[in-house]
Amino acid sequence: MKRKFFKEMGPIVVVIIVVTSVLGFAAEGENIRVQGKVMELDLKQRVIVVNEKTFFLDQKTVLSDEKGSPIPLDRLKVKAQVYIVGAIDQVHQRLVAQRIYLLSKRITNKEKHLYLFMQDTPPED
Repeated sequence: MKRKFFKEMGPIVVVIIVVTSVLGFAAEGENIRVQGKVMELDLKQRVIVVNEKTFFLDQKTVLSDEKGSPIPLDRLKVKAQVYIVGAIDQVHQRLVAQRIYLLSKRITNKEKHLYLFMQDTPPED
């Protein structure tokens, strides 16, 4: 009986745990920071997927190069290395990209101190 229950309900329980943990680990107002390659990009739908996390782009999303200079959205391509600072949209229960930094390469932990936007305290606007 228990085996049948876990066989049928196991995948559903795993999905629920994963979804709630992604949304639950970051409290409202807390930034979510991700570095990785762009896996999917749909500029019409305003969606970017990095490290299997889907971020939505809104009117406030800023795209910059690694020096912090603004760049056009069309420079963003699949397989490009990026660093995203985002937050949870509590109303729509989704991740929203606040800032996207286009990188020339993957930044290691030893190099993070060279990039102001990778510090724990974000720069003031």
